[in-house]
Amino acid sequence: MRELKLTVIQKEFSNYRKGIFDVLNEKYDLTLLHGNSKSDIKQVKTDYSFEVNNFKYGPKTTQVYLHIIPQLLKIKPDVVIHEFTPSLLSLYIVFLLKPFLKYKVILWGHGFNRSKGLSKKHFAYYFRRYLILKSDAVIFYGDKNRKIINNIWPSDKYFTAYNSLDTRKAQRVREKLKGYDTSVLKKELNITTKYNLIFIGRLKHSKILTEYFTSVIKNVQDSLSNIGVIIIGDGDCKEILQSLLSKNGIKNFYFTGAIYDEKLIGKYFRISDVMLMPGCVGLGVNHSFAYYKPVITFNEGEYGPFHGPEIEYVQNEKTGFLIPPFDTKKMADTILNYIENIELQISMKRNIKKCNQEKCNIYKMRDGFRNAIDYCTTDG
Repeated sequence: MRELKLTVIQKEFSNYRKGIFDVLNEKYDLTLLHGNSKSDIKQVKTDYSFEVNNFKYGPKTTQVYLHIIPQLLKIKPDVVIHEFTPSLLSLYIVFLLKPFLKYKVILWGHGFNRSKGLSKKHFAYYFRRYLILKSDAVIFYGDKNRKIINNIWPSDKYFTAYNSLDTRKAQRVREKLKGYDTSVLKKELNITTKYNLIFIGRLKHSKILTEYFTSVIKNVQDSLSNIGVIIIGDGDCKEILQSLLSKNGIKNFYFTGAIYDEKLIGKYFRISDVMLMPGCVGLGVNHSFAYYKPVITFNEGEYGPFHGPEIEYVQNEKTGFLIPPFDTKKMADTILNYIENIELQISMKRNIKKCNQEKCNIYKMRDGFRNAIDYCTTDG
């Protein structure tokens, strides 16, 4: 049987996406067409990836044209999966060539702008409806948005590929570190505190909410002095955060910068107790769960934070904590209670392991893609 030719089109090839494309490449004849983003996310290349010419036509990072026509004509794919971002002009090229090259089109993304929602008052409502109806299938990052879209425009062509990192290496690191004495690791990492909170991700205000982050740490340290905070990542609010922590008398904070060595990341998680991410959560949830660490964040409110689909994995008091928006005192009290409650720690670890098995893994994500592809390519 001929191997199915699958082409995926993305504005960039981010390091965190390599895992899902690797496993798709195991089953399909995959070609990834992508642009060259100037974002602060690490970019990678592989044997199956091809960088196409591209140019920005507007100020937004997604206002890009990818010149994919020559490659599509050469590949003659069976299925094209395109990032579901209407401002990527290559999306319309895909639909334009579809009748001539006879491929199936699958959209992949959030489905709609999660901060703006869907309203008939906005042109985007009707435009996204048109694109969804024109597609052969739609893959959503999370099940919540799939259900919302299905309630508005019912169809059996919607699928969920739970957004995930390839955490297999992280899991191996976790198992190797399981027997390590944390005091030895702390000495190696120059960490002196008994308890530690951890943040991993880009240091963007929307993710870390610098003022609220600082307030939470201040409240925690007012009650428990022997606790520190480890901040892994770089970004445009790093200096602001450092200044706020210092001005508020916060002690024992450690900035590591961006780290891509999983063994080193694992050591920091091993000596940490809980992941603190007050702003919008993303794939950092998956990373934290790979080390069985719960995530604490603010619940989504009218004014944010506007979470990514990974918020579905954070079940309050089961795999993490969802605090009323911007209530830093409640967040601090919850952290202190968790650190003191051994039974809760054991229970949450068990729940996180279950979530990893059922949703937060690269194979569940792969299955979502396979189901959508099978739906499009199976006769009858």
